[in-house]
Amino acid sequence: MKESQSKAPRNGAEPAIYFGLDVHKDSISVAYAEPGRRPPRFLTRIDNTPAAVKRLVRQASARGAALWCYEAGPCGHVLRRQLQRLGQECWLVAPPRRARVKTDRRDALGLAQALRGGLLEPLWTPAAEHESMRNLWRCRCDLRHTAQQRRRQLNALALRTGHHWPTGRKRWTKVHLDWLERLEFAEDADRRTRDIYLTEMRRARLLVAETDQELRDRISDWSLGPLVSELRALVGIDWVAAIGLLAELGDLQRFDRPGPLMAYVGLVPSENSSGDRRSQGGVRGGGNPEARRLLIEAAWTYRRSRRLTRHLAAKMEGASSYARDVAVKAQTRLHRKSRNMLRRGKHPNRVTIAIARELAGFVWDIAAHSERAPADA
Repeated sequence: MKESQSKAPRNGAEPAIYFGLDVHKDSISVAYAEPGRRPPRFLTRIDNTPAAVKRLVRQASARGAALWCYEAGPCGHVLRRQLQRLGQECWLVAPPRRARVKTDRRDALGLAQALRGGLLEPLWTPAAEHESMRNLWRCRCDLRHTAQQRRRQLNALALRTGHHWPTGRKRWTKVHLDWLERLEFAEDADRRTRDIYLTEMRRARLLVAETDQELRDRISDWSLGPLVSELRALVGIDWVAAIGLLAELGDLQRFDRPGPLMAYVGLVPSENSSGDRRSQGGVRGGGNPEARRLLIEAAWTYRRSRRLTRHLAAKMEGASSYARDVAVKAQTRLHRKSRNMLRRGKHPNRVTIAIARELAGFVWDIAAHSERAPADA
């Protein structure tokens, strides 16, 4: 989602020059465009070091107020924050469509020209403390993926060596793990493989639990921490899901209505219409995959009828009255919609996607009415 921000730098002056930067871990290619219709020019290629950037800014300041931009990528927000500390306005922008001929020089020239022409919008950029929280959350996701991968590998190893867990019995319980440990193999290498997979899976699961606790401990120092308790009022969203949604989506108040949030997480239908013909397809995907996964997992719970369980009542205790009212409304509406769509013969997966899309709207509603400081950089 794009952040609402004017073109002028923070000092209020109109840019006298526009800089496009093609950023790599070792180098930065610099191009600039002056107001008017003159073509952009390539300036230089510098090392990606604080000293080199400082010299570049000192040279650029002689031309007047400047506006800088570079593409979002693996180098993150380090350069943007450095330019801001030097009194410069810098935008992080979405990567444009690639041309057939791609070089660092062309990329920098294209960014400078597009910035001057008003064709770029700044992306929302998180504060450093929010980015660190998101890094910890994504570390937790990687650990969870590792545990799941080791499970699949253990299943495949058992099947390849002629060991079959009875169909219909639940896996990954204590009984199942004990069965895996007691397996006997004809080859010692297979036994060693089993032991390694089991050890790594257990270690990953232990680290996931430790990371979950650390995330909860850091809520009190997080700018979006108060919103975690608000979102927990929703059915299907508890500590882990609430922290994950806020870590991935950031400040939800930057969305002026729920529709852009639904599109941001890739839950809006694709469309291929022309003339009088209107054709809609499945969801287009894209956006933030982890936030989409959390919403879809939460959407499955709305197939059950609304009941105020002891667990749900405990979750609602820490939420405001407005969040509790929204949660009750969401449970009533989404359960009714899920039931009606299933009765009409809709595929269960499509029903879940539709519920997840509307659930994103209820998440936005709670965030839009929360009183807290924004999490912008």
